Amino acid sequence: MTHHFAEVVVDIHNRKVDRSFHYAIPHGLKVELGCRVIVPFNRRTMEGIVVGFSCESPVAAVKPLLDCVDSEAYLSPELIELSRWMADYYLCPFIQALKCVLPSAFNVRRDIIVEALVALEDPHAQALILLDEEAGKLFAAVARSKKPVKLANLKKRLDKQSIARLDDLVERGMLRVSTQFNARMLSDGAMHKQDALAIRAKRQLTPEQTAALAAIQTAGQQPGSTVLLYGVTGSGKTEVYVESVRQVLQLGQTALVLVPEISLTPQIYAVFASAFPGQVAMLHSALSEAERAVHYLRILAGEAKVVVGARSAVFAPLKHLGLIIVDEEHEQTYKQEDSPKYHVREVAQKRAELCGCNVILGSATPSLESYALALTGRYRLVNMLKRVDDRPLPPVETVDLREELLTGNTSIFSHLLLEKMQDCLNRGEQIILFLNRRGYSTFVVCRACGYVVKCPHCDISLTYHQKLGQLRCHYCNYAEDAPQVCPVCSSHQIRYFGLGTQRVEQEIAQLFPASKVLRLDADATGKQGAHKTILDDFRQGGAQILVGTQMLAKGLDFPRVTLVGVISADSSLHMPDFRSKERTFQLLTQVAGRAGRGEMPGQVVIQTFSPDDPSIALARDHNFPAFFRQEIQFRQTLGYPPFNHILRVVLASEDEGNLIKCAQDLGGALRQELVAMPKSHGQVMEILGPAPSPLRKLRNRYRWQVIVKGKQVQDLKSVTGAAIKKLYQYSSTGGIALSIDLDPMGML
Repeated sequence: MTHHFAEVVVDIHNRKVDRSFHYAIPHGLKVELGCRVIVPFNRRTMEGIVVGFSCESPVAAVKPLLDCVDSEAYLSPELIELSRWMADYYLCPFIQALKCVLPSAFNVRRDIIVEALVALEDPHAQALILLDEEAGKLFAAVARSKKPVKLANLKKRLDKQSIARLDDLVERGMLRVSTQFNARMLSDGAMHKQDALAIRAKRQLTPEQTAALAAIQTAGQQPGSTVLLYGVTGSGKTEVYVESVRQVLQLGQTALVLVPEISLTPQIYAVFASAFPGQVAMLHSALSEAERAVHYLRILAGEAKVVVGARSAVFAPLKHLGLIIVDEEHEQTYKQEDSPKYHVREVAQKRAELCGCNVILGSATPSLESYALALTGRYRLVNMLKRVDDRPLPPVETVDLREELLTGNTSIFSHLLLEKMQDCLNRGEQIILFLNRRGYSTFVVCRACGYVVKCPHCDISLTYHQKLGQLRCHYCNYAEDAPQVCPVCSSHQIRYFGLGTQRVEQEIAQLFPASKVLRLDADATGKQGAHKTILDDFRQGGAQILVGTQMLAKGLDFPRVTLVGVISADSSLHMPDFRSKERTFQLLTQVAGRAGRGEMPGQVVIQTFSPDDPSIALARDHNFPAFFRQEIQFRQTLGYPPFNHILRVVLASEDEGNLIKCAQDLGGALRQELVAMPKSHGQVMEILGPAPSPLRKLRNRYRWQVIVKGKQVQDLKSVTGAAIKKLYQYSSTGGIALSIDLDPMGML
C-alpha cells in the first residue's frame, strides 16, 4: 500500500506541540521510517523525525515535506517504539526521547573515500601514468598515500578532468570507492587493538560460574525475563557475561554490555574484543565524534555483533538483539541527569520486552529495589558467593577516628593505616586509597566572623583546589582566586576545612617521598583518554599508590593491589537522601573488593567517625543480605522505594517570585487531581510541597520542588500529567524550566 503522508515529530521542545504532524510526501522523494526530514512549521523551516506513515490525513490542508536529511533511517521501528514508551513513562516530550535515542546518528557524516588496489610500482600503474595523463594524475595522487584518501580532498588538489576518470579506474580494478568514516582509524587496526594487560586468560569456569550460566540459560527460555546475578567482588561475573554472550552469538543474535563508568569501558571492551575478535564496538560520550561515528556505522552495517558502552549505549542500533547485560546495576550513574531522566535498568528491560530478549543485572551490592524484586520472584536470582579459586574476601578493619583524635593524632591517616601502607610498600605491592571528595579542601571559612565562601550562581560552598590556587564550584564550574582576607570582616583568619583527594595526594607525597602517587578523579581525567592512561600506568606498575573518588569503586581489577584504605567513610553517610546508607554500604563494599584479587591476599582499612553504623559495620563483614534486611524495614516504615514510587517535579527560574507562584499553582493542581481520583487510588498517594529544593539555587536559577508518592506508577503519571497540563494552560510559565524525575536517584 502506498503511503501518501508522513507522521513527523518536529524538533521543538514545547509541551504544547508534543505530538506528530502530517506532511504530504512529494513524488520522487524517498522517505523512510526513522529518518530526519525538513518541514515547514508555523512559517519556519524545521527539522523533524518520521515516526509513522498513513494513507489519510486528519486535516484537509497538508503541507509537503521539503527534503530528507538522511539517505537512510537510523532509527529502527523498535527504537521508535522505545522512544514513545520513554516519553510516556518519564513524562517528557516525544522529540526529547527521540533525540536521546539518536544522538550519534545526528553527528554521522559519511565521507566518500578512495583507495588504491594496485601499487604505484606496478607495471600497469606505470603504463597508466605514462600513457593517460588525466587518469594517471588521479591514480598517482591516491597511490602515493599509504592510506585511503577523501574524495573531497582529491577534488581540491586535482582538476575536473582527472576527477572525471574515477569511474573508469574503479571499473578497471585500480581504485576502490567506499563510504567507511575516518579511514585512518579503520586501516591501522585501531578498532580491534587489544589491551593485553586488561584481558583475562580464558580459563575453565568454576562450579558456581557453571551453575550461574545454566540458570541464565534456563531463564533465556522465557523472553523478556530479567536475571539478577548477585556475585561477591572477585567471583568472576565477567566470565559469566562472556560465556552468556557467546551462546547468544552462536544463535545468530547480538548482545549489549553496559557499564556504569566510562573509565571501565576500555577494560571490559578489551575482554570482549579478546573473546570475539573483530565483532565488538564501543560507545560512550568520551569518544571523539569521529570515533563514535566509526563504531556506530560498524553497528549499523552489522559488522559489530557486541556493543560495550556506558549509559547511552543502551540505544545502540543493534539488530536481532539477544541479550542485554547491565554490570554494576546498582550504580546511580545509570540514571540520566537531563531530561528525559531515564534509568538504564528500566530502558533495558523495556527494550528486551520489545525485541524478545533477556536482561542480566549484575552486582556485588544490588540495589534494594532489584534485590526485593528477586526475592519476590519478579527477577530470577542467581548467586555467586565465592571468589575465583576460593580466594578469601579481604579482612576489613575499622578505625574509630574519634579515638585517634583522643590520642593526639590529627593526621588524615590513622596509625593503623600508615603502618599497613608502609608494610605494603616494603613488599613492593600496590595500594588504593578512596575518598569521595575531590579538590584539596571542601570549604573555606573565616574563623573570625564565620563567613563561608559560596558560589554566586549556586547555593553551595566553593571547594579549594590548591594546585590552581582557586576556589571552584563543582556544579557550574565557577572559579575565583582563593581569598587572602575575609571579604566581609577583612580578617586574615581564612582557614580551609574538609578533605579532598588533592590533599590526600599531597600528604602521601610528603610521608612516602620514594613512592609515586596517581590520582583518579574528575579533575585528573578532564582530557580525553586520561582515564585509561592513569589506569594503565597503575596497572603496569608505574605507581605504587592510587588515590581516587568513586571511580575506583567500580569493577577495576588490579592483581597487585593488596591494601585498600578508605580515608573517610562518613562523606556519603550523612547526605540528605533516603539512599545515603545504601550508597555508603555499596561504596565501601565495592572499593574493599579491589583488594586481594590476584594471588596475594588483600586487606582493607576503613576510617570513620561512625564505626557502629550498620552500613559501615555490615560492609566490614561483607554481609549484603543482613544490610538488605535492616534497610528494607526502614524503607517500608517511611514508605520509600521499593514500597512506593516517587515522582519529583522541580521548577527553576531566575525570577523566584514568579517561580514560587507557579510552584504553588502546581501544588494546588496536583491536590485537585488527587481529590478527583477514585478513593482506592487517592488513599495511597501523598503530595509533599511545594518547597525549596535542598540545593535552592543552581547556575543562577532558583529551584522549588513538589514530590508525589504512591504505589502505582500509572497513577502518579496520570495525576502529575494532568496537573502540569493545567499549569501550562492557566499559569504564567514564561522563563520557568520544568524537570520531571520518576524515582530519582538523588534529591538535591
